[in-house]
Amino acid sequence: MPCESVLSLSLSGRTCQSVNELSFSKTNHVVRQRDSQAEKETATRKKLRLSKDQLAILQTTFRLETTINIKQKHALARKLNLKPRQVEVWIQNRRARIKNKQAKVDCELLREYYQVLSSENNRLKEEIKELKTEISRTLAYKYGAVTNPAAAGAVINTVKLCPSCKSIGANTSAVQVELVGPS
Repeated sequence: MPCESVLSLSLSGRTCQSVNELSFSKTNHVVRQRDSQAEKETATRKKLRLSKDQLAILQTTFRLETTINIKQKHALARKLNLKPRQVEVWIQNRRARIKNKQAKVDCELLREYYQVLSSENNRLKEEIKELKTEISRTLAYKYGAVTNPAAAGAVINTVKLCPSCKSIGANTSAVQVELVGPS
């Protein structure tokens, strides 16, 4: 157990290091070197800040054409003193930003359109419900189920039609009216 040997050496007051301590310190040194190299790499990969002139040229080029071919990319990179990959990435990012903005606008328009349609749908459902109630009251009065058309909100639950002619008024004996109490 390496921890116990290190612990016992430090408690005994000896100044010598065990083999485990030496290998740990070497490994720790290697890890520190790797970390510092990674920090240097991230420090060298700072975000590219374009000058106002470079940005203006890129934007005008993008307004003229949203995609550029290899020759145009290399010519623009030379003109701006950038790498061709930097020009390519800038144009791709610009297209992506525009696409995302347009998607947000479209989403908002669809959301508003959905709200309008939803409220219209609810209004139509209420209208259908009112019309069904009115039809039920009218049919109940017409076929004698009730003597008063506004009789206590009675609603017809089912109406059976004449099987031969499919109409209510042709054969009143074939009509069956079932009343349901106020809803």
